[in-house]
Amino acid sequence: MGTLHLIAGPEYSQEHLTEVIHEVLPWVDWIHLRMKGFTGKEVYQKAVRLIEATELPPEKLLINEHVDVALALECGGVHLPEQSVLDPRMRSLLSDKNMRLGRSVHSVAAAHRGAMEGVDYLFFGHIYPSNSKPGLPPQGLEKLEQVVQAVDIPVFAIGGITLERIQEVKKTGCAGVAVITAIFNHSRPGLMAQAFKQSLLGG
Repeated sequence: MGTLHLIAGPEYSQEHLTEVIHEVLPWVDWIHLRMKGFTGKEVYQKAVRLIEATELPPEKLLINEHVDVALALECGGVHLPEQSVLDPRMRSLLSDKNMRLGRSVHSVAAAHRGAMEGVDYLFFGHIYPSNSKPGLPPQGLEKLEQVVQAVDIPVFAIGGITLERIQEVKKTGCAGVAVITAIFNHSRPGLMAQAFKQSLLGG
């Protein structure tokens, strides 16, 4: 337990993304660029601007869905939604470049499928009520623990994760957490990222 993922999405301006990512880099292990509704070209351009403006190491960047963009950037890897099917040739290319492949899942069965397909890690959620999933009941800690125990690859908790909830999330045995608003909406994102990281690593 100890890995911190930060998800950057289209709800934030380029300026805000740049400011926050620059501040949190010492504490965040992975930055995800999740730009739903954007074309591959737009995602590529946004990723390049972020890398140039924040000194974000490309190997710390994970691109959501756009495998071609991730390969073009030779970044840390790609993260896929639960129902996605990855072309074996693309999977081979990712492996050849030592790029990570992650997947979001919402059940033990989906976690098993992801592990069997050779993904490197899983996101499971949403764990708590989340503004990004209005009207959908949370999965909860018990289901998170079931998924953690069901697979032999790292599982990360996502959805409604706050600093105050880290200690109870850690008890499930998950490998870390993924957050959005807890850091991006904080007035001191760097300090909040540091607090998250220290809480994840602490006893």
